[in-house]
Amino acid sequence: MACGVPVAAYPVTGPIDVVVNGVTGVLGEDLRTAALAALNLDRRACREHALRYTWEAASRQFVASLAPVDCRPAATIS
Repeated sequence: MACGVPVAAYPVTGPIDVVVNGVTGVLGEDLRTAALAALNLDRRACREHALRYTWEAASRQFVASLAPVDCRPAATIS
């Protein structure tokens, strides 16, 4: 997708999270059928969608999920 090429993939964790089925790729159990269907998709839409997945975006998502942790020994927590 980052190169503007539609993706053909199994519908499993990973591809399900980033591929918009029928727009940026085709998800299916039969990869041959998925690959042939992906050839008809708009390459520009694939590239535009892929640009959302930058290291900066991944870092922002990671930092947003951080939570403070109380590291004091249990005896000092009141």
